[in-house]
Amino acid sequence: MSLPPDILAPESLPHAPAQPPADLQLAVGTVLNLQNLSDKSGSRIQVRVLGYLEGHSIIATLPGAFLLPTDLRLGDEVTVRYLMGRSVCGFKTRVVRVCSSPYPYFHLEYPNDVQRMDVRQAERAQVSLAGQAEGASDTAQVELRDLSAGGALVVATRELGNVGDALKLAFELTFGDVTRRMSTSATIRSATPLQRQEGSEPVFRYGVQFQDLGESDRIFVRGFVFEQLAGQVGAAALFAPSATPVA
Repeated sequence: MSLPPDILAPESLPHAPAQPPADLQLAVGTVLNLQNLSDKSGSRIQVRVLGYLEGHSIIATLPGAFLLPTDLRLGDEVTVRYLMGRSVCGFKTRVVRVCSSPYPYFHLEYPNDVQRMDVRQAERAQVSLAGQAEGASDTAQVELRDLSAGGALVVATRELGNVGDALKLAFELTFGDVTRRMSTSATIRSATPLQRQEGSEPVFRYGVQFQDLGESDRIFVRGFVFEQLAGQVGAAALFAPSATPVA
């Protein structure tokens, strides 16, 4: 990969840390989820890795941007989260250089350690997504409250079927800056009518298993779930002693 000359200049990079650097295993193009620790709103920025020099810095850019965000400045301390296989990884670092030419990019100080939290393939993220369920004789608007790559918890105000019955489910997911409409057949694995207050609509809860979700859609769902989990984990939990350091 050809890099601008100023990136390669020794004086442009921070000094290597005294302790051994972490093994990030970052591929070019990896999406990093950045949270500025001085921003109390908890907002996050998604950037992509351009490359890194072990022990010195990570180079990243904001895809499609002509300027870097105004809330990302030299010296800012940030929390970084990203997906590696079936794990959510994270570390704390700081912005050590901000560049605008020949395109906007910045350097993050290379971390000495990275925390990793393994996520099971069937891990569910708590969500609230509008969807549509089609049974043998009726179509209903539903809400997906839990979601994994293998299935979901579906809540409806009318009966959708019994355990073992088939459904057609449709819903939309947004992962990063991409929105995709999902459509899959599903099998009802559990059905529970919820107790309701007098005068309110009946509520039914169904655990469903996806049956024919395509491989690309399954990967997209898994990415969405991991992104939700990364946000739900939060900085405190991600860097708790129970998290596993990456050597």
